[in-house]
Amino acid sequence: MNFFNYTHLNISELNAVVNYSALYFALLPFWPFGGLSIAGMLLILNAFLNVLNKTLKWRDAMIILLYPFYSYFIFSNAFVILLLSGMFLYYLIRNKKFHTHFFVALAVFTALCIITEYRVIYSSIQGFESHRHFFNQTYPSIGSWISSSIQSILNNHEFYFYSYSDSVSRHYPLLLLITLLVLFMTFLFHQKKYFFTVFSLLFLTVVFAYLYPLSSQILYVLQKITPSFLFRLIQGFTFRFYVLNPVLWLIILFSIGVYISSINARAKLFIVNFLFLFNAYLLFTTGKTLNFNTYRALESPFANNIKNKTIPITYQSYFDTELFHRIDTLIQHRYQLQKHQYRVAALTDPNPAYPLFSPAVLQYNGFFTIDGYCVYYPKSYK
Repeated sequence: MNFFNYTHLNISELNAVVNYSALYFALLPFWPFGGLSIAGMLLILNAFLNVLNKTLKWRDAMIILLYPFYSYFIFSNAFVILLLSGMFLYYLIRNKKFHTHFFVALAVFTALCIITEYRVIYSSIQGFESHRHFFNQTYPSIGSWISSSIQSILNNHEFYFYSYSDSVSRHYPLLLLITLLVLFMTFLFHQKKYFFTVFSLLFLTVVFAYLYPLSSQILYVLQKITPSFLFRLIQGFTFRFYVLNPVLWLIILFSIGVYISSINARAKLFIVNFLFLFNAYLLFTTGKTLNFNTYRALESPFANNIKNKTIPITYQSYFDTELFHRIDTLIQHRYQLQKHQYRVAALTDPNPAYPLFSPAVLQYNGFFTIDGYCVYYPKSYK
């Protein structure tokens, strides 16, 4: 917020811009299996900003201490830590002061993130095989590496515009178009500070979106320049920097709200109405994150409810212990088999990323499944 001069706004106008911008983030669908990995990212960033501004309260300390226990280090927190480290370095270079409290808070947060997922890190060090080991590609020449990188960028343009379904930003088309309009206006009127800030944020959204499609190319380079023991650890990570994009788009939305409101009274009215209508649009069109293949047609639970497009399902009806008890009894009587004597596969629609009939249902009911999607497994398993 130091980049923006919002003294021209009165309290009610500033609150409108802040609240409507925050509502945008609140209405975004997120990956529920990730806990607070995406949905709570603003909480942890706000807590660290309070540490940076020396306004830390007890609830901020509790957020920093508890957040790692309901979020994923590999999925999101590793990238949050990199972002926070960038904030720390920026403060150090700009103010030429070592912010001890921020450094200690970041060290504690990082340590807790690692402790909560120590088994993944331990497995990678102890010679377990990453499930992504065979995803990596080899390139016979620099030319083929460059060609492959360009292809990945060209073939994954939808990845930027529509975003990944476990980190939906819903910036296209309205938010992206108005951001480009603001960039044009700030460039035209030589408002360098606004232009540089919005352009930098927009550029980061592009970089963060494309780092994931370029994972194979990046890993290939890292394999050449890093020690083998360190690369084994890096190999277990994917470059999911796109998880930071919803927060970046929130900051962009806030910044353009402040900028447009600074022009004149009509502009203030325009931005408040735009933010209101934009959130109304999100309320009826943002959506379920259960299917990677339909991320361009996501609809919110609210929209689904008013259209009666989905049938509510309860935890009890999904795992249906009574049904699976009858199945177990039938197999025992007809085939004379106990559960430990056979293995079961869950067959489902291949399109949804999260299956309609999950192996977790079978395991919950005591059946042994054939296999699973394991992050790390011993080499002997092969």
